[in-house]
Amino acid sequence: MPFITEEIWHAMYDASRRKKSIALASYPDADKQRINDEAEQQMATLQELIVSIRNIRAEMKVEPKVKTPVQIHAVPDVIGLISENRGMLERLANVEGLEFVDTSLAQTPGARTTPRF
Repeated sequence: MPFITEEIWHAMYDASRRKKSIALASYPDADKQRINDEAEQQMATLQELIVSIRNIRAEMKVEPKVKTPVQIHAVPDVIGLISENRGMLERLANVEGLEFVDTSLAQTPGARTTPRF
């Protein structure tokens, strides 16, 4: 869909700064003020959790439409992050009944561990 990209580009930039085509324009530089390492780390943690849950579901041959309960043991910072994003996690991993536990689940059948949870 290069024609759509071209139209969006023309609509976003004023005529004085833009070239005739996006193909002739220089690649934009990253704005270092908008880089947030903490937010990227938090998103990586959530992605890792969702992938882990999806992998466990696939390994255990759980039907994709079936919502399953999940128990998580993690450090307080990760628990706070998961709690803040609970709705997203439940939708993307297709789980319900998210429960935080105080003891390690490493020896529990079907459990998976990572350095953060």
